[in-house]
Amino acid sequence: MNTTATARHDIPVTFGEGVYIAHTISDHRWNGWVQPFFTREVADQLAADLVRADTQDPDDHRTFVLWDDKIQAYLLQSAHWEAEGEEPEIVEGRDIDGTNVYAIGAASWTWYEAEEGTK
Repeated sequence: MNTTATARHDIPVTFGEGVYIAHTISDHRWNGWVQPFFTREVADQLAADLVRADTQDPDDHRTFVLWDDKIQAYLLQSAHWEAEGEEPEIVEGRDIDGTNVYAIGAASWTWYEAEEGTK
């Protein structure tokens, strides 16, 4: 059994109906779920898909992903969190093998590896 954490690149992951290309760390899981890291390009697509989903089916609990130029990080927020007085979650970049990536929903959303259909 390999006990060394290794970076994996270009792994299709899914949350809801979307499939996104992510970087992962082989043994990093949250309650058994994959913890993906996304490039800016993929994170921006995820953000747009969440807005589109909310336009079609509004949900106060839906989390939005917003880029903040001032702090150079993503903010995760929802109407429900705001109503509860909670601050947005800040997701800063992290380097994985020379690529800057963002762990959006990595320890709170139920991500699957899309090709395998596994956690």
